[in-house]
Amino acid sequence: MDSDSEATAPQLYCSKVQTSDGATWFAGIELIAKLDQPSELMDATFNLTITDGQRAWIGQDLNEFSLGQTITDRMKHALEALVQYQPPTERYSLKFTEQAADLLVEIEWDNSRHGKDITARLHVLLSPATDTAGSIRELMKNILQESASLRLEAAALTAAWANLENAVQSDVKKLETYAKSKEQLEDDLALKGAALLVAKQQHLNGLLRQQQQQRAKHGGS
Repeated sequence: MDSDSEATAPQLYCSKVQTSDGATWFAGIELIAKLDQPSELMDATFNLTITDGQRAWIGQDLNEFSLGQTITDRMKHALEALVQYQPPTERYSLKFTEQAADLLVEIEWDNSRHGKDITARLHVLLSPATDTAGSIRELMKNILQESASLRLEAAALTAAWANLENAVQSDVKKLETYAKSKEQLEDDLALKGAALLVAKQQHLNGLLRQQQQQRAKHGGS
């Protein structure tokens, strides 16, 4: 098998989604990208599972061309809208419609350009799962695993933030100590400088008195 046909291990993404009519669904995407282009979605394929908790629909080997209109980055928009693949760049509207035994998944967002109101739409038709219970169970398991992973990541971020706060507080204390030391040093230098000036002035005054006394002595003789 050459590199053009090799693929990376599937990446799983799961999420709870809400359609425009307020209904709650669960979506799972198994993303398969090429080994030599792991971040390139244009040539990737994905398997999509949608469930309402009682029934399940599946679309397999989907790609850019499975998503309808010739819109740029169709795969990216689908992943953002369905499973928050990355922070959404648009405000997506989802609509799931049963058509006989199938499920029509529609994604819409505002694609206005240059003052023209344009609504972009993607759609894909999913077939009923042959093993409904198994599909729902697998999707729920993946959602729980992803949730646990997110909790661990959140805990790690919390710990990292606490360490950062401690480091900042330590640096602040060091700066405060340095500032106090610097202030004390400046005070000491000021006192020493003032004492030195006084001593020099006293020495100079003494020399002047001696000079005056010598002049007075020579003048009197």
